[in-house]
Amino acid sequence: MKRTLTLFVTFVISLTGAFAQSQFYNIAIGVNAGMTTAFTGMNYDKGLEAFKGNKKDLMINKAPSFGVSLDYYFTPFLNAGIEYNINQLKDGPDKHNRQFTSNFSTIELRAGAALGQFVDYTYNDILYLLRGLNMSLGYGVLSGTNSVEDYNPSLGVNPAGYRQHAGDIGKSKFNNVSMFPITIGYNHVIYNQYDEQKILLGVNFKTVFTTSDDIDGFNDDPKIFNNKAKDLYNVFGISIKYMFGPRSLYY
Repeated sequence: MKRTLTLFVTFVISLTGAFAQSQFYNIAIGVNAGMTTAFTGMNYDKGLEAFKGNKKDLMINKAPSFGVSLDYYFTPFLNAGIEYNINQLKDGPDKHNRQFTSNFSTIELRAGAALGQFVDYTYNDILYLLRGLNMSLGYGVLSGTNSVEDYNPSLGVNPAGYRQHAGDIGKSKFNNVSMFPITIGYNHVIYNQYDEQKILLGVNFKTVFTTSDDIDGFNDDPKIFNNKAKDLYNVFGISIKYMFGPRSLYY
């Protein structure tokens, strides 16, 4: 009888271990900071002979980005949230003497998943380290202004920061432009004394596709020019999230 009871207890303990569970916080508030890279059609390869001296260097199209976020975690590796960012883009002068600075804000809704949701990392050190790799997709809008002035036909040569010809229909203000952000990143987890996720330290790379060619202020009329591409930009940055609120069980 004693032996039977011992075997039963051992079985229950092993069964409990097989379905081990842990608690995690459902809500995370975060801040982020990074550097933008503009890809808006500036040309440094071919252009006007008068501006052949305009060269592209490493930092010519880099500018700051800052933001805040609020996320809900369905599991430690599945989340959805909202993010607000203040961004700057800049570039130029290029070989067409185009130069701009654009300041705008974005708000986006997104959903993400990390590798840990799909693999059993319990007994694999490599997968354990990689469990924080993540990807998110989103939709949002952006609004702002740029520094570009209208083309002035009375000037012999319009200076950098002006539209360079009458066929440029670019605008200096844009509102509620649709955007589609794709982010890949990695989160390092800091646990509290109860082995619950408390702080997420992230490194992230985001590409944002927009539906406008006015972010940089230059937009060659597509009825005249072969201009079909829309503006996009990247953000490389870091983030920190603090987890709190109600808890759920994760098996």
